[in-house]
Amino acid sequence: MQEVVESIIAAEQEARNRISEAAKQAETVRAKADADSSALISQAKERAAAELKRRVDAARRHAEEEYLEARKKAERTADALYASMEPLVAELAKKAARLAMTTELER
Repeated sequence: MQEVVESIIAAEQEARNRISEAAKQAETVRAKADADSSALISQAKERAAAELKRRVDAARRHAEEEYLEARKKAERTADALYASMEPLVAELAKKAARLAMTTELER
């Protein structure tokens, strides 16, 4: 009977030891998983920040290109408008000069 009790106590102690060892291993695995996930999250944040910077830079370049193209187009339009109005301006200048040079009686 004593042997049975001792074997039960020994089995209980062995079970406690295994549970304790399993808990330690689980804690080690959890700590490693936490560290790994923190590293992965950090890497993901760095990649996301780099991608965001790349996209913002690309958008800025695109906006700058569109602005410069629109400005060139506006300058070309203005140049064309001024060129098309040049004969009218010359004619109006001649008329103004004639009016300025004539007297009231000549008009």
